[in-house]
Amino acid sequence: MRNWLSGLALAVFAAPTLFVLYKAVTVPDLTALTRFGATVLPGYVGNTLTLSAIALALALLFGVGGAFLVAFFRFPGRRLLDVALVLPLMLPSYLVAVVYREMSHLHTWSPAVESLGGAAVILALTLYPYVYLLTRAAFRRVAMGFIEVGQSLGLNRVEIARRALLPLAMPAIMLGGLLVVVEVVSDFGTASILGVRTLTTAVHRVWFSMFDEGLAAQVALIGTLFPLALVVLYGLVTRGRGFAGPSNRPIAPRRVALGRHAGRVALAFCGVPVVAGFVWPVAIMLFWAAGAFDRFRLDSLYHDLLHTLTVAAGTTVAAVAIGLGLALAARIGDRRAWRLGTLWAVSLNYVMPAIVLAVAMLFVSGWMYGSALGGWLVDSAALIVFATTLRFTAFAYFSTENGLQGVSTRVDEALLCSGRRRLSGLLRVVLPMIRGPVVVGALLVFVVAAKELTLGLVLQPFGFRSLAMSIYYFADIDLYGPAAIYALCLVMVVAYPVLSINRWLGAR
Repeated sequence: MRNWLSGLALAVFAAPTLFVLYKAVTVPDLTALTRFGATVLPGYVGNTLTLSAIALALALLFGVGGAFLVAFFRFPGRRLLDVALVLPLMLPSYLVAVVYREMSHLHTWSPAVESLGGAAVILALTLYPYVYLLTRAAFRRVAMGFIEVGQSLGLNRVEIARRALLPLAMPAIMLGGLLVVVEVVSDFGTASILGVRTLTTAVHRVWFSMFDEGLAAQVALIGTLFPLALVVLYGLVTRGRGFAGPSNRPIAPRRVALGRHAGRVALAFCGVPVVAGFVWPVAIMLFWAAGAFDRFRLDSLYHDLLHTLTVAAGTTVAAVAIGLGLALAARIGDRRAWRLGTLWAVSLNYVMPAIVLAVAMLFVSGWMYGSALGGWLVDSAALIVFATTLRFTAFAYFSTENGLQGVSTRVDEALLCSGRRRLSGLLRVVLPMIRGPVVVGALLVFVVAAKELTLGLVLQPFGFRSLAMSIYYFADIDLYGPAAIYALCLVMVVAYPVLSINRWLGAR
């Protein structure tokens, strides 16, 4: 029964990708793809790869560097930065891009961001918290035990970090980098606002301007190859390997005090992404909102807020239940092929550009529209919740799987020796041990679902609007005051989950 239920869930997750693959291979003529590949496609591919590489490098620099400094050293402002380094996660990348673009148009001292490099920097500033959070949690889980072991062997802190801490944190670092690359490849708002031509903007142009479904599906498949290859690499690296610490009860590492000059350098290094990615954009939005608050009616704001909370909460419940079930089923099965297949199937809808998933959902719902269930699905927010669940279950699954990797297999052996059933032992013993990763995965799903724009724009039923959609509509017609009001409301919605992620990772 466990295998049948898991297989059914994985089939549902694979269905949109199979639909896009069907659309791509059933094109009767490859002339359009050949012409596209001979003209503009290499530029789209090159821009996407360059954008991903630059954003990934900067995100790893800020994320791993900030996590290492905050976890192992004491310097002025460390407690504040421990919380502040996750704040850019509250802001959508396209919103930060709007702020910097308008400031560059209004003031000569503001740097121009309408370029490939500018887009990469903005994406890195808003996405590096993924790397920071996961790396910081990995350092805390395994740090103190291996620091004590290394010190007993006569190793210094640098050797311990190079030979033990960084290799043990590598799965978390790779997972954070994977999330950054997938978000960059799937990004549409930032690239379109800053005029950067990527594969996602190419899919949008081909599908909605040229009305060529087959060519758009083929370009979409090309866009998924790079992030899907990283998913495969992550699965191969972590397959069959344990990353458990010497103790099942993590102990916070003792921090080393930095000197005056080194402390200032650490403070500046950690403070730059916080100021550039959160403090400055929020300050500009507060200024815009203050000038429009007395002239703007807030009647529709309440409905948009309710829709945002409904979609985010529904997605969180469904994604956590499915991700936890699949991760536990893979651990029970204890088969490498099954675990790797689960990883790939869950990742498919996340590595696929969101706009392609949305259009695939439109076709499926169109086939079902004649039935009562299909009509209700299309005319309500249930279709958006279903699509966001397919897309963001990867967060819940990755977080749970990462937590399970930190639980020694000796726990399973002890459960078997005690005479407990495997499932009962997992639920009563292993699940409490990974409560932190499960909660963190749930909070991440809530945050990304609340900020999701593309799926809402394409799948919105009549009368449905969310905060992210209203922000996009207002910014598109240069009404930055109302857009700032809705953006600040969205920041307040995701503020508690983002801060809770940091608190859970710091306390568990």
